Amino acid sequence: MSLGHIIDILFGSSLEWRFVRAFVYISLGAVLWQLRPVPASQRSISATRNAVVRGSRRGLWIGTIFATAALVCVGAFGVGLSPARHTEKSVALTGPVHIDLGPPYVGVFEPGEEGTYQPVNQFGNETGRQPQIVLSYSAWNQPFNSQFANTIRNANGIPFLEVLPKGIPMSSIADGRWDAYIRGFAKQVRDFGSQVVIGFAPEMNGNWYSWGNGNTPTSDYIAAWRHVVDTFRAAGATNVTWLWVINDVVPGESQVKLWWPGANYVTWVGIDGYYYEPTDTFDSVFGLALSEVRSLTNKPVLISETAVGPGPQAASQIKGIFKGVTSNHLMGMVWFDESQSGGQYMRNWRIEGDTARIDAFRDGIASLTRNSP
Repeated sequence: MSLGHIIDILFGSSLEWRFVRAFVYISLGAVLWQLRPVPASQRSISATRNAVVRGSRRGLWIGTIFATAALVCVGAFGVGLSPARHTEKSVALTGPVHIDLGPPYVGVFEPGEEGTYQPVNQFGNETGRQPQIVLSYSAWNQPFNSQFANTIRNANGIPFLEVLPKGIPMSSIADGRWDAYIRGFAKQVRDFGSQVVIGFAPEMNGNWYSWGNGNTPTSDYIAAWRHVVDTFRAAGATNVTWLWVINDVVPGESQVKLWWPGANYVTWVGIDGYYYEPTDTFDSVFGLALSEVRSLTNKPVLISETAVGPGPQAASQIKGIFKGVTSNHLMGMVWFDESQSGGQYMRNWRIEGDTARIDAFRDGIASLTRNSP
């Protein structure tokens, strides 16, 4: 147990140590009170009371020493009060495992999650790791769902919200015509008070959204992005992690640098990419996008949406995602856990009940925790 850990336990704000911390503080305070100087007029105290005071002091010192020793033992040996650490043993359990919130993150999107958190919990049960990031989607002009954000926070997770301004001209956002809505949303996020990851108008380098390539000038997109961020900051919503999300890059597509709003307006970069073919690898899906991002910025990178459908190569592909996250020093990955149908791009991404993919996911988590810096 390091000195820094002891200092964090004694003087930090983490809730899991609050009872031990309170006992130590009360004990030390009582000792200091007993050792205060006593005026001469009050020194004619009875021998019996002096004995009681001396005994009290001894008891308080013993209690303080015991509490501090217990604190050190708990930190050194991992006895029950602290959260599970990033170890192989923690991911070998069958139930959901709550771990520290630091990267590398494992996150999830679950359809219906805003109505009931049960799908998110089930994902944690089957994969052996409770999601640290929970992705949801918000339509334009829809208020911030603070109730769902609180549910995520109470489960030791971070809300990740992708805001989708479908059909809204980026120029109208940049010109301030939506400021009342943006300010109201920003104040709701500010009042939530904890970290919220927001991806505004994602996958702009693709052509399937109204704000994307071929549908909106890059200058309008950049101006809208900056205006949204500036409006949030003016409202005091400093708890936002701004995630600039691109889609995986294939040769011939729009260069992502044309959409870059600038380092002052981005906290993390997100890359969305799915495994559509059995020959897909981490490098073939994310390699070109990562290369373009690295040429732009050294901001942290998160795989913000990914999934692998059923198939003979699914297990190795899933393990490859975790290996790629580790070897490229990424922030983590978010699994899109929805069963879709309707062609090459609409697969059954849901892994619950698929033993091969679940086992691969668990193996990937184990390798991620072992190899994380």
